Amino acid sequence: MAITERDRRALILGGAAVGVIAVYFAGIEPLWEKYDRLVSKHQANATTMVRVLVNERKADYYAEQVSELEEKVGELSPPRPYSEQITAVSEKVVTAAQQSGIKLQGSSPTGPLAWPDDPELQQASIIIDAEADWEKVFKFVAALYRLEGILSVEQMELTGKPKGGRLTLKLTVSVLVEAPEQSDHRWAS
Repeated sequence: MAITERDRRALILGGAAVGVIAVYFAGIEPLWEKYDRLVSKHQANATTMVRVLVNERKADYYAEQVSELEEKVGELSPPRPYSEQITAVSEKVVTAAQQSGIKLQGSSPTGPLAWPDDPELQQASIIIDAEADWEKVFKFVAALYRLEGILSVEQMELTGKPKGGRLTLKLTVSVLVEAPEQSDHRWAS
């Protein structure tokens, strides 16, 4: 059986086309995927490296700031366990309320939550209910910010008449406490 010149060209062109397709899927496509993986891995490593460098610079900056502040006001006290810190801060809140002239109606602590920036710390809150005159409310809030152990005033709600009437004050202060050590027992936490 003889193959015509036209059929021979068709077979050669078809074989060449199949060969090009085979080279693309067997050689070029896998190389392209490897290159994409290499580029994405490099980008992820570069991002991680930048994050590490930024965190190192932040840590150096904060260490410098802490040492400057310690020179001015004295050495920082280490965090205390939850029960000890909540008791100490609650006593200071009562004292600040008495000095500010507000009527403290109650304070209730909440359980600690993990502190995202430091695994050795947790954040707890104390919810304070009180009544006071307009000026005394802000005197009390200013006194809270000066108390050792209070991180910040998280929420503050005032209700009542500001002119001549007593205001009902409800606020939440956050307190940093020492995180308990992790136990190997699965029911310990």
